[in-house]
Amino acid sequence: MQGTKIDDLYEYLSNGHEISFTYNGIEYSMEPETDAFTIWEYGKTSQRICRYAILESCDIKAAIRDFLNTKCFDGKSFMEIEKDVVVDVIY
Repeated sequence: MQGTKIDDLYEYLSNGHEISFTYNGIEYSMEPETDAFTIWEYGKTSQRICRYAILESCDIKAAIRDFLNTKCFDGKSFMEIEKDVVVDVIY
């Protein structure tokens, strides 16, 4: 991953930051919500490609790990494509 480290990505997500990134020439946004983490794809149309619900009692680091391992990029997880991701902006 270019633009940040995976440990920093965990911190950004756990502290409510939105991450914009590019993968294979397509722009995406990773967004923490009050009850879920989501990934949006911004191609010809904007569409949510992943939503991982957060349970109140769960460990946030474990939830982020599970979210990043959800297969939503043509059968691959963020962790599987991580080496090809370029983080553009962290809000």
